[in-house]
Amino acid sequence: MRKAIALVLLIVLGTMPLQTSAQVSVPAVDLYCLNIFGEIHNNDVADENTSTVSNSSSDILALINTDESEPDANVSCTISNPNTYAERIQIEVSSNFVAQAPGSISLGPNAQESFNITISTSSNMNPHNSTFSVTAKVVEANGAPPPNIAEDYVEGIVWIVNDEFIISSNIEITEIGPFKSSVDYFTLENGTEYPILYLKESFHIDAIMTGWDGNPIANKCLNVYVDPQENNIPIITVNTSENGTIEWFSGDPLQNPTLRGIETTAGKLEGLRTIRIAFEPADVTSSGCETNSLGNISASYTDVEVLVRSRTDLMLRESWGYFDADRVDFDGDGLYDSAEEYGILDGEEVTGEVVLLRDRLDLAVVNESILFKFYYYSTSEEAWFFDHDELHLTNSQGIAELSWSAKYVSNDDCSNISCNVKWRITASHPGSELFAPAIGNFTFELIVLPPIVDSDSDGVEDDEDAFPNDPDETHDDDGDGVGNNTDEFPQDPDEQFDDDKDGVGNNADDFPDNPYASNWSTIYAAVGTLVVLLIGAGVMISRMKKEDELPNVPASNELEQLEKQIEQLEKKKSEMLESQDPTELMFED
Repeated sequence: MRKAIALVLLIVLGTMPLQTSAQVSVPAVDLYCLNIFGEIHNNDVADENTSTVSNSSSDILALINTDESEPDANVSCTISNPNTYAERIQIEVSSNFVAQAPGSISLGPNAQESFNITISTSSNMNPHNSTFSVTAKVVEANGAPPPNIAEDYVEGIVWIVNDEFIISSNIEITEIGPFKSSVDYFTLENGTEYPILYLKESFHIDAIMTGWDGNPIANKCLNVYVDPQENNIPIITVNTSENGTIEWFSGDPLQNPTLRGIETTAGKLEGLRTIRIAFEPADVTSSGCETNSLGNISASYTDVEVLVRSRTDLMLRESWGYFDADRVDFDGDGLYDSAEEYGILDGEEVTGEVVLLRDRLDLAVVNESILFKFYYYSTSEEAWFFDHDELHLTNSQGIAELSWSAKYVSNDDCSNISCNVKWRITASHPGSELFAPAIGNFTFELIVLPPIVDSDSDGVEDDEDAFPNDPDETHDDDGDGVGNNTDEFPQDPDEQFDDDKDGVGNNADDFPDNPYASNWSTIYAAVGTLVVLLIGAGVMISRMKKEDELPNVPASNELEQLEKQIEQLEKKKSEMLESQDPTELMFED
């Protein structure tokens, strides 16, 4: 027996052409069939799907409606010969139905051929499904029996249905977003990503409705809900297209006459909301689709959670500076004021207010952060430098208050001389989970003057105090280095003191300790005057003695008093001459 088998192998292999390394050396066959969607279904696919036939739509090879006049279906399959020699392949079908298939097919080298298998059933068969298999087996290789078992197979499902068969449906939302075509997402702190819609604004939904077999379901009315758990009235109804799709935009008056977008629901403003698209053929819904009791498509719906946010408006309530601190004109005369007129002092409080409102509802946004950023300008760098930022929460009226203690920043721009510092403060709303960032910001500039320094604590700043370390002096009008309070001649830079209080400064007074004389010229003039007076008086006295009858002659006692006064003047002159340094007399004119 073994000798006979060996002889047959030698005959078969001897009649086969020699194979190259790239050619199949033994007989083989490949088989695949198409499912009801036109997709290739073969044994490899079944192996990938756990090597068993499931009830998934991809395994359905035939669909037979027993209510049709000829309840049958065709399964299209293809076989191929991967070898360089001819093969004859036998087709075998295993099923619970009547199946017609070619008995065998001959294929030339590297050839393939398609064939149909017709499956028929009786019209009184109840809906069900059954397995179905096709096997392709090589029975001849180059005219001889194959030396090996060479076959391939396909398994699938045949569905038997009737007109009353309920087709399950599926709805998938393919896109949802604000306006007509925008798409926006927000990721929460827990990592969950949600599509974004905006309160009181339009939005769009794209979706598709398919049957259990994956084919689109056309011309079906769908209800669209917002928060269906709280509102069982759909906001709109929309029909699927011939392709089973919907493309609905709330801002299209033809699709949505009310033009209403995302509205408040049961007092809810911002937050997570549910959007539902539902096919409800048997339900009577107010303002929704009509019932469809004659249809054989099951009800279905799909939900998607979206994050509803509000857009915001940031408005100015109280400014905290000027748009440009270098160009301030309070009185409107066309001339810019000096920084000292509008600058503020180091440590002085800077206040301002902004208010945050919802864009579409004009309602205050409460407990939302407003970001204030602080910059100072460097003259040497000709650039703004960030200093710090502050977050301030809005109150019940949506108001955020700025309160900042002005800070003087010393720098090298002034060559160690105190100078003004320009600050820029901006207010913006960065946005949050429930509120979109406000567009734009408010920016104001202000000047901070150098700090006030009063070293001697006399109430006059050092830069205005001529004597910053002397609490008793503040001004020196004549610039002689002696303060006005001490200077007895505050308007005369050559004089400061008058010891004898005669009105002549010590520097010009020849007798600074004698209030009766201030210089020698005065003394000489006085003495000369006295001499003249004495001479004149003597002459008058001698005449009066000779002329007793002269009228108005002074009495003797009056003459005696005059003589005493002359003697006193002579005595004072002698005293002053004695006190005078003799060397000074040498230089008198």
